Amino acid sequence: MRVSLIITLILQLALHNASSGQSDTVKLKAYGGVLFEQAAQLIEYSSGGYAIVGTTGSNQTGNTDVFIARFDQNLNCIWSNNFGGANVEWASSITNDPNGNLMACGYTLSEGAGGYDIWVIKVNPDGELLWQRTYGGPDWDFAKQIVAHPNGGFLVCGNTYSAGSGGQDGTLLHITDDGVLLSQRFFGGQGNDSMNDIVAVADGYVACGHETYDNVMKSRVWRFDTNDNLIWERADGEDLNVDREAMAISADADKLCIVGAVTSADSYSSFEQVVQLDNSSLVEVIETQDFDFSHLDCAISDNQVYLAGFRAVWGVELARLVRKQSDLAFTGAFEYSGPYLSRFHSVIATSQGLVFSGSYLQTSSQNWQVFLLKYTSSNLGPVTGTPQFFPCFSFGVDEETQPDSHVEGQLINAIGQVVTDNFVWDVSNDYAHITPGVYYIRTKDSGAVHRVWIGK
Repeated sequence: MRVSLIITLILQLALHNASSGQSDTVKLKAYGGVLFEQAAQLIEYSSGGYAIVGTTGSNQTGNTDVFIARFDQNLNCIWSNNFGGANVEWASSITNDPNGNLMACGYTLSEGAGGYDIWVIKVNPDGELLWQRTYGGPDWDFAKQIVAHPNGGFLVCGNTYSAGSGGQDGTLLHITDDGVLLSQRFFGGQGNDSMNDIVAVADGYVACGHETYDNVMKSRVWRFDTNDNLIWERADGEDLNVDREAMAISADADKLCIVGAVTSADSYSSFEQVVQLDNSSLVEVIETQDFDFSHLDCAISDNQVYLAGFRAVWGVELARLVRKQSDLAFTGAFEYSGPYLSRFHSVIATSQGLVFSGSYLQTSSQNWQVFLLKYTSSNLGPVTGTPQFFPCFSFGVDEETQPDSHVEGQLINAIGQVVTDNFVWDVSNDYAHITPGVYYIRTKDSGAVHRVWIGK
């Protein structure tokens, strides 16, 4: 198992409030490396701040690893570690326990019983690996989401080709805090079926996904009690020419928000539902559709629904957030239009505002990177601006070519943190007071970046 720091890039830009004309300065932080990074899920951390899981391709050639990172309330990076083997690892979801440990899931080709296998890893509050486990059979198995089980341990949902009724089936695992498999269930028939997301509610939990009947994909919702008994299930999609897939679910008190995709031979749209629950029964379902906005995640809080994803405009993708009331009446929206392409992958509604994780492509010739955005204004307006980068290098470099001339500027460490604003580089100085490693100096005059190795 390889553990290393990922490359980090930090940027700042201005939030322009279109309604008031005022400008609020926030920190938008992006990180990545020379190849590929993608965000998966962002959560609030149990003792404050945030945690994120995603996928990085910058740590090895031709394959990918999973990264986990923690940030404080101001989006300053606390630590960031990579996990993976010699082949492909891909991240899907993250959660934490009351002790501050983080559990992440996805899939791996480096370990397991054969093909891709469900992969769960647990790290301590400092990002150190506690254990990793795989679940699956000889065929392909994928994890989509991990959450705490109401009775202890964790639930992992996803899909499998290794077991079930045939084809791809939805699957739901219950594991202990140490990753021991307690039970595994399967959902679906002979077609393409999946359980894509899961959320805790009063007296149980609710999952969403899709099942296929007579070659038609229908979005599906399952409601379970705390003892894992299926209370009810609901399928939506009667049009034989349209496929529906529920992709994400969020809960607040007695309401659920569910988002997904609607696809036909000549069109693509997204749907959002608000489901009213009354104890164990389904009371009411409200649904609307958006034809120019692809939903990737949702959050519901204080009778406000937040829909996150992207909008495609003339070949450019804009990360987009839409806010609606719980009756799905539109109340506002904003887009991030800085990069060439951008997407919000995850959104959480907190007491300090909305926090997003996403991926962006600065130009058509560059690679995808990850960004975090904290939006504290209730008056939604467009996000614009030109990012200013502070690139850093991953841990493990043995030597660097040092600048042979006097350089002054900010000294930045391996996870993008500014060590000092006023650093003077002198090749003859050994800088014994600074921890050895790779650093960057961003010069004051031109903004140029020099990579240096400090220490022996």
